Amino acid sequence: MGPGPPGWGLGVGLITPPCKNLCITKSNEVPAGQTYLRRHSKRLKDLRLGSWNVLSLYQPGALKMLLEQLDCYKLDVTAVQELRWVGCGVMEKKDHVVFYSCQNKTHMFGTGFIVSKKKKHLVMDFQAKSHRMCRLRIKGQFFNYSLICFLITVSN
Repeated sequence: MGPGPPGWGLGVGLITPPCKNLCITKSNEVPAGQTYLRRHSKRLKDLRLGSWNVLSLYQPGALKMLLEQLDCYKLDVTAVQELRWVGCGVMEKKDHVVFYSCQNKTHMFGTGFIVSKKKKHLVMDFQAKSHRMCRLRIKGQFFNYSLICFLITVSN
């Protein structure tokens, strides 16, 4: 008799059955002279969206670090909040386009979108409504899309 109440399986041995050993007898090698084409799982029409509260892009090098992170995640369109820049407009970088809407005088708040250059041709319109809200129109295959980025501050 093992330790513990009956049926608990203590001291009895393995509770789950062991896994089966898989033996591979045939390899999936491609014969010489032939090519193996693999279909990509991501279609060209897919759009990867994201949202990020960056807290501040006012510091030197912050935008570069953010763009590197967006490349790691392979995001096509990203809504960003709390940019803390001044004014509104469009900024083109190496592989991205930044659409932003911030306050005119102080480095507070601000919203925007970062679009990869591969998907820049899909952008139809950008409207900076205020330093807390902006809109990006994207051309779709069947419908056009409106992406709205807004910032709501929460006070404790």
